[in-house]
Amino acid sequence: MLPFQEVVSKKFVEEVGSQGMAGQVNGTGPFRLKEWRKGDAIIMEKFDDYYGGSSEIPPVGPACVDRAVFKVIPESASRVAALLSGDVDIINELPPHAISQVTQSPNAEVVTVNGTRSFFISLNNQKPPFDDVRVRQAANYALNKKLIIDRILNGKATPISGILSPDAFSHDPDLPTYDYDLEKARQLLAEAGYPDGLDVTLDVEGGFKDIAEAVGSVLTKAGIRTRLVVGEGTMLKQEWLSADQAREGDMWFTSWGNGSLDPVDIFDPVLATGARGNSAGYSNPELDSLLSQAGTLMDADKRTELYHQAQAIVNRDAPLIFLWVPQDIYGVSKRLSGWQPSADSRINLHDACVD
Repeated sequence: MLPFQEVVSKKFVEEVGSQGMAGQVNGTGPFRLKEWRKGDAIIMEKFDDYYGGSSEIPPVGPACVDRAVFKVIPESASRVAALLSGDVDIINELPPHAISQVTQSPNAEVVTVNGTRSFFISLNNQKPPFDDVRVRQAANYALNKKLIIDRILNGKATPISGILSPDAFSHDPDLPTYDYDLEKARQLLAEAGYPDGLDVTLDVEGGFKDIAEAVGSVLTKAGIRTRLVVGEGTMLKQEWLSADQAREGDMWFTSWGNGSLDPVDIFDPVLATGARGNSAGYSNPELDSLLSQAGTLMDADKRTELYHQAQAIVNRDAPLIFLWVPQDIYGVSKRLSGWQPSADSRINLHDACVD
């Protein structure tokens, strides 16, 4: 199956290898890299020699602006303040609690799009306490997702019981749900040898601190006493996704996008053994076999059958705390025109103009 693929220069990849791909410039498009201040900003400048792109895939032609700066601002309050003061024109992951603040501003507005990104909490399956499936299941029963969606996310999300969006191909709507059940959570913890509860840490990027605080508070009520650790995104990915070092953390509030809405683009990278996005360190040979078969079949009905089996396994093993698929919420300056958010979470500035 080829639901979504990136095309890169074969010659460049052979010359620089994987490490070079991560740090050296090579590509084409309406912008080119001017400067990369790691952890701070990426500065792009208009590429005047860009051929314009395919006439069948709008927008066509050169970029509208001469320069685009992607600025790293971890704290939500700082990002909102930068938008309202006019220092930035677009902020992604606008906290739901800031929606009214932006809406009432004369300088900015709120723009939303149905998302394709599944949010979850990776549980470190490679060490106690989450190497025990009973503790992982307890964590899922302990989380009151409806409460958080209603009160923290302003109802702008759909709960999930697995890794797939409800809109994804072969999503199984009949998966068992981990409904909020404090008694069940405490029972499972006791069976696993934690009758008095346990203490864990939850890693999170600054932009999701408010939501993670609510998650931690609810988990703590069930005896999973949660301490929040706020970190920078690049460092957290290095810690949780590095193939050459053991995971030290307990939990990580994270997500994975699936713009194609095909299971192969989220199931394989997040849950296959040793996959690049398998931050939980989860491994199940039966699941690996199902994913390998389903990823190469052309028969849609057979693929659906295999992915339903895969979803049942993951739902049972609970390598993650299954959260939700939210709407993507952006704060956008009113001086910006021509730009609309994309459901695949990419911020394409080709057609963005500043008045």
